Amino acid sequence: MNNKFYGRVTIPTDLDVACNPLLHRENLEAFRHVLSLCGGTPTVWAGWGTLIEQRPYLYHCLRDMIAVGGEYGVRWVTAGKRSKAGHPHHPLYLRGDSPLEDFDLEAYLNAGS
Repeated sequence: MNNKFYGRVTIPTDLDVACNPLLHRENLEAFRHVLSLCGGTPTVWAGWGTLIEQRPYLYHCLRDMIAVGGEYGVRWVTAGKRSKAGHPHHPLYLRGDSPLEDFDLEAYLNAGS
């Protein structure tokens, strides 16, 4: 598991107000490293939920992660119903037996998310 953003908080509003470029680059490098260890086609579970709406820079972080994923031919998946805005639900809010399904990132991004 890798966060699209370098920080983790228990209260979403505690996320940094602005992106820290150094930590963001380190997070991307960690993501790149994990993907480099995968054989074949890596699968990444998209599950950021609606938190992405609370900090505009999270969209930028996500786009950077998608670009890194593209370098490795990542297959993106998600589980459960998406939010009204189309965001994939965070795993914390899903049943344990929720099946994974392909997640069309192009359609998600083109829809204005």
